[in-house]
Amino acid sequence: MAACLLFIARRPAVVVTTKLPGQGMTETARRRDASLLLSIVRDQRPTTFGWPFRFSPDEHVSTGRDAGGAQRARIAARALILLAIPAALLLVSGMIAGLPPRGSEIEQGVRVGGAELSGGSQTQVTSELNSRFAAFQQRPLTFRLDGRTAEVDPADLGLRFDSSATYARALGVGRGGTFGAAAERLAAHTIGVDIAPVYSYDPTRLAQVLSALSEGSVVAPVDASFSLQGNALSINPSSAGTGVDSRDVERQLRAAINGLKVVPIEARIITVKPTTTTAALQAITDPAIQALSETVYLSDSGQYWTITPEALATAITVRDKRLALNPLVMDSMLDTLSPAIHREMKDATIVLGDDGRFRIDPELSSRDLDVRASRLALQQSLLGGQHQVALVVNEATPKITTATLDPLLGRANDIADRGMVVTWPDGEQTLDGVAFAGTLRMDPTTQSLTVDQEAMFKVVEPVARGVSRPATGYRWKGGAIVAPEGALPGRSVDIAASVRAITRNTLGGEGRTALIVDEQKDPAAGDSAIVIHEVLGSASTYYGSSSHNRATNVEVAAAAVNGALIAPGGTFSFNNAIGGTATLDDGYQVGFGIVAGENGVPRTVPSVAGGICQVSTTVFQSAFWAGMPIGTRNWHLYWIPNYGNGPGGMTGLDATVDPDYGLDFTFYNPTNSWLAVRAVTDGEWLTVELWGTSQGWQVHVDDPVISSVVRADPTMVYQPSDQLGPGEQIFVEHAEDGFSAAIHRVVKDKDGNVIDETTFNSYYQPSRNVTLVGPNVTIPAPTPVYQPPAADDPTPPADDPTPTVPAAEPTPSSP
Repeated sequence: MAACLLFIARRPAVVVTTKLPGQGMTETARRRDASLLLSIVRDQRPTTFGWPFRFSPDEHVSTGRDAGGAQRARIAARALILLAIPAALLLVSGMIAGLPPRGSEIEQGVRVGGAELSGGSQTQVTSELNSRFAAFQQRPLTFRLDGRTAEVDPADLGLRFDSSATYARALGVGRGGTFGAAAERLAAHTIGVDIAPVYSYDPTRLAQVLSALSEGSVVAPVDASFSLQGNALSINPSSAGTGVDSRDVERQLRAAINGLKVVPIEARIITVKPTTTTAALQAITDPAIQALSETVYLSDSGQYWTITPEALATAITVRDKRLALNPLVMDSMLDTLSPAIHREMKDATIVLGDDGRFRIDPELSSRDLDVRASRLALQQSLLGGQHQVALVVNEATPKITTATLDPLLGRANDIADRGMVVTWPDGEQTLDGVAFAGTLRMDPTTQSLTVDQEAMFKVVEPVARGVSRPATGYRWKGGAIVAPEGALPGRSVDIAASVRAITRNTLGGEGRTALIVDEQKDPAAGDSAIVIHEVLGSASTYYGSSSHNRATNVEVAAAAVNGALIAPGGTFSFNNAIGGTATLDDGYQVGFGIVAGENGVPRTVPSVAGGICQVSTTVFQSAFWAGMPIGTRNWHLYWIPNYGNGPGGMTGLDATVDPDYGLDFTFYNPTNSWLAVRAVTDGEWLTVELWGTSQGWQVHVDDPVISSVVRADPTMVYQPSDQLGPGEQIFVEHAEDGFSAAIHRVVKDKDGNVIDETTFNSYYQPSRNVTLVGPNVTIPAPTPVYQPPAADDPTPPADDPTPTVPAAEPTPSSP
């Protein structure tokens, strides 16, 4: 039955590849065509296909020897005739067609769309085909149906010609097997051979054209169906529909394209019968009543679903005169269960627990509902009077299962349980169990167990940092390296080599590995590599007016820093240089420091080692002028003018430290030479020089840029202090304006290339006039002398660095 328009089967783009006689045929078929062509020559009937000679069975049967001989004679006669036909064909074709064509020459008489193709080169023939195809594409195709007409551009149907393939098809005429080629050449030279062009079009677009043309003229057929209301089963009757005979339309369309002729294509309306008729359903009423007598229960792995009789009735249809389930209806119902049943496949994996041991996370097979099979199972159950049906679920087992991983699990847990202890000449440490086990990698496919080198590096690195150390305590004094008591030579751990050793022992069943430690040479032994030539930068600050305790602190810190060495590529740390602490046991006294008070207002209070910030500031200034890259640097909460008045000093060039809270000052040595810090005091001036080997650097520094000035209130503030005796009072803080300072420095190498360019920003709050008083001191009433404006805000911008101050308690800094 031809399909109606609204129910046209969707097919991919069709490529018409009509074969010519002899193309792609067996030798037997070619012989048959040879006979056909002889028939054409004799009878002048080019459309007649069939053997020209037909042999009728004998009307009598011979007996005895005569019968056998007669049979053999008939077979021999037929064989001679069959052999004579090809010979005659070759002879006739040779006489008429001459020699076969060669190279790219097309046989005479081969046509496409009525146009002769012989006599031209491939380029000429292809060009001619392109012209003809383009001309056809430019003319609209006309479709007619019941007085309505639609003109459609061939391109709108997706029509495309292939000129090269068409040329190849034409070239193949007369070039097949011996007899087939002869037949083709004979036909070409006598009556001509028309070949179809190679093309394709989109049937979906054709269906859209026919749908628009037939709108209002087609009616979909209605299948009969059951409906159940309460206990009453009724049949919704079927009815025939109408549709367009799409097959006939396609036949006419292909004929027009094959001939490159634009002719009207006449579509016609046909009757479309329903798939399921009323009579067909009436024949299965009894089985349907039985199927609908109970609710259907579907089950899978402990889950249950139901289909009510009312819903089931809509899915019942008839196939081969038996009750069946309509796939369109029932499959949609069953497919709603797919998400609840679906499960992705998961391989078994080995996972590491928080206890440092491995376990197997078991595999999961994939599960997917087989909708078609479940429908057929339900259909079969209903035919058998059953209403409980197990759904059909397809399962697939993953390749990696628990059994696959069991051997690897045992080996991995043996390693994890054994752990790893790393040792060095004066110590040892057990690697973190979870981190160590986490470096293991297992390949279930090859059953191999390896160690992730990068992961192991991360486990070993913190241990190696603790074992490694620079040379500590050595000093450069008097032009020579000296080793005070407690000085230690440096050592470093070759982490990469140590990781390789740990890996080897881990996989070899060992639980201990010696780190690969490089003991560095004692620098006090006069290593010729340590050469100190000249002063690279220097600065001096005045401390002669300081209290006895503060002066003591300056001199103790200066002595601790004096002679500090910085290796090539190394980092100077002020806190490390003074021994890491600044306590009374280290020889420091109680001085005064700056803390962040309430609401962030700075306050000056008694503090152990108050004054060491003058040493860190002077070291900073000498490194600054030497052109060294500055690492960690924090400014004071308020500006101390004394720090900017000496040689090398500038407003805004200071550095505060506090070893107790990790507030440090650092700079780097980017050169290939050693550096040394020389710090000396004379009771009045602190001078710090940075010595090394000149690199020919040029250091250019702009004047400080001062902004955001906040005027200080000069009113004297009296603060009680339990650190002072009865009747004592000390002036500890002088009123200074708050401001922001920016100092721009450019460092160039000996060739004038910029190697460092930095702007050092500092933000200072205004300070006050503060006097600390002990018990029994009468504090006069405050007399404001000046009210500072609230205009400029010294708060630093969000994108500039600020000093790190712990929030838990105030941080003392030396003023």
